[in-house]
This record gives sequence, structure tokens and C-alpha cells, in this order.
Amino acid sequence: MASWTDIPNSSLETGAPARSVDALAFRDNPIAIAEGATGAPRITGSQGPVVQTNGLYDECVTNAKIANDAVTNAKISIGTRSFSGSIDYEESVNISGSDQFAFIPRITSSTGVTFNGFSSTTSNYRFQLSNYNIGTKTYTLQWNYIL
Repeated sequence: MASWTDIPNSSLETGAPARSVDALAFRDNPIAIAEGATGAPRITGSQGPVVQTNGLYDECVTNAKIANDAVTNAKISIGTRSFSGSIDYEESVNISGSDQFAFIPRITSSTGVTFNGFSSTTSNYRFQLSNYNIGTKTYTLQWNYIL
């Protein structure tokens, strides 16, 4: 990360060559501004600061910026996970994963498999499927997630 360097007006003279320390500051200060270095001026938008090293500040992406299908699969990276199996009569299966930002699952199954629910913690989620009909039933559970 570049460091911000204050350049005092007294160091700059019309028609005089720049000191090397000031020339280095002219080179490094724009980078320091973009990286949000300590002491550097902040770039702000109508919602407040919009540049930071590790992402976006809260509320800088507004509804208007993502409305009307502006965000599509082509603009974000999405992965897919799926699990298939079978469930015996009056049994349940728990399917766990660790993807953050998972989307609503798609379940395909033989008649009788019931989706009991979804639960999550900050580091894990769980889908539960049950079979309430006589006989073994098959299922496939698939979901998309943001990479």
C-alpha cells in the first residue's frame, strides 16, 4: 500500500525543479488515495465513501443500481451443488454444506419425499428431507451459490 505524503506549498516554486521527495509524493499520492491510505483524502459519492481495499462500503450499491434485471448470472460467479440418494420409510436425511449465500434449493424426488426445512448458522446450513410413505424413495437436492 502506498503512503500518503503531505506536500507543503512552501516546497513548490514556480519554474523551479521539484525536489525528489515531492516528485515521489506526486507519483505515490494518487495510489494512496485509491487505496484509502491513512491521511489521504477520501473519495466519496452520494452515499458516502465508495472505495476501500476489501470491498464496498455499506449502502453504496443502491436498489436503483441493481433493479430491472441489472444483475444477471453473467455478471456474478455462481456454483452448483447437488446430492442424490434414497430414503427409507419413516426416515430422514440431513444434507449439510458450507456455502455462504446459497439460493433456494430445487428438489426432485419420487412421491412421498417431504422437504422438512432449512436451518443455518454462520458457518453451516442444513436441508432435511423425510419419507412418510411406505417404501424407499429417491431424491436429488440441488442449489446454486455465489462463489
